[in-house]
Amino acid sequence: MADSKEGYKTAFKATSVFGGVQIITIIIGIIRSKFIALWLGPSGYGIMSLFNSAINFISSISNLGLSSSAVRDISRANSLDDGKIQLAKTVKAIDRCVIITGLTGSIFTIVLSYLLSEWAFGSSFYTQSFILLSIVVFVNGIYSGHYATLQGARRIYSMSMARIWGSLAGSMITLPLFYFYREKGIVAALIGTSLITCIISWIYASKIELPKVKQSFKESFKIGKTSIKLGIMMAISAISVSMVDLILKTFVTNMGGISDVGLYQAGWALNNQYLGMVFTAMATDYFPRLSAISKDNSLLKKRVNEQAEIAVLIIGPMITAMLIFMPFLIRLFYSDDFVDIVPMTRWLMVGSLIKAGSWAISFVSWQKEMVKLFF
Repeated sequence: MADSKEGYKTAFKATSVFGGVQIITIIIGIIRSKFIALWLGPSGYGIMSLFNSAINFISSISNLGLSSSAVRDISRANSLDDGKIQLAKTVKAIDRCVIITGLTGSIFTIVLSYLLSEWAFGSSFYTQSFILLSIVVFVNGIYSGHYATLQGARRIYSMSMARIWGSLAGSMITLPLFYFYREKGIVAALIGTSLITCIISWIYASKIELPKVKQSFKESFKIGKTSIKLGIMMAISAISVSMVDLILKTFVTNMGGISDVGLYQAGWALNNQYLGMVFTAMATDYFPRLSAISKDNSLLKKRVNEQAEIAVLIIGPMITAMLIFMPFLIRLFYSDDFVDIVPMTRWLMVGSLIKAGSWAISFVSWQKEMVKLFF
C-alpha cells in the first residue's frame, strides 16, 4: 500500500513539476501564436506548417529513433552501481551517433530540396528555402541528443529550465522577424529558433558531471547499437506519422490552398500543443522510471496502471472545458480568421481522450525490447 502511494506521489510530482514548466512555455507559445496569426494569417501559418512537416519527415528518417530509444539506455546506465562511468560512455556514444544522423539528414534535405518544394508546394519556388532548412535538420539532431541525456539522467530541473529559456529565446528571435519580414522571415525564424534551443540544451546537458572516458568510434557504435536497433523500429513508426502528415497537408494544399493548411495546422496545434503538454509532462519522468524497473514485471504493471489513471484524471476535465469554450479559445489564441476550425478541433479532442487510456501501455514494448510488437 505504501509503495503504491509512493508510486502515485512520484508520478504526480513529476507531472506537476514539468507540467508547470509546460504551462509557462504554453503561455509564451500563446503570445507567440497570437502574433504569428495576426502577422502571417492562415497563409503564412500554412507555409510554416509545410516547412515543419518536411523537416520532421526528413528528421524521422535520419534520426533512427535515437531521440527516444537513447533515453532508455541512458536511464539504465544511470541506474547502475557504476552509473557514472557507464553513463559517461553511453552519453558519449549517443552524442557521436546523433551528430552522424543529423549530418546525414542535413545532406538528404539538400539533395531532396527540389523534390520537397515540388511535393509540399507544387512548385520549385521554395527549393532554396529547403536548402537553408537543412541547418535545422542537423541542429535538431544534436538537440535530441542533449535532451535524451537530460531525460535519461532524470535531470527534471535542468530540462525544465532548458524548455523555458529555449521557448522564451525562440520567441524573442521569431517575433521581430515575423513583424518586419512577415512570410519572408519564416525560414530565418526556424533556423534561429533551432540554433538557440540547441545551445541552451547543450548548456544544461554539459552541467551533468561525468568522468572523462576514452572511446573509439567502434566502441561508440557497439554501445549505440542497441539504441539504434530499437530506434530503427521507432523511426519507421515516426516516418509513417510524418509521411502521413506531409501527404495530408500536401493534399489540402492541392485541393484547397496554403491558407487551408494553415487552418488545419492551427486546429491540430491547439489539440497537440495544449493537451500534448500533459502527455509530455508525464512522459518526461515516466519513461526513465519505467526503464529502471523494466525487468520487474509486477512493479512495471503497477506503474503503468498508476500512470494511465493519472492521465485520464488530468486529461478528462481539460478536454471537457476546451470542448465547451472552443470558439472563445480559437479567438483568444488566434483570430476571427481561424473560427472555422472549431468542429474539426472538437473531434481531435475526443481522439485525445481515447489516447489517454492507452498511452501509458504503449511504453511497455519499448522497455521490453519487443521490437516486432512495437513495429
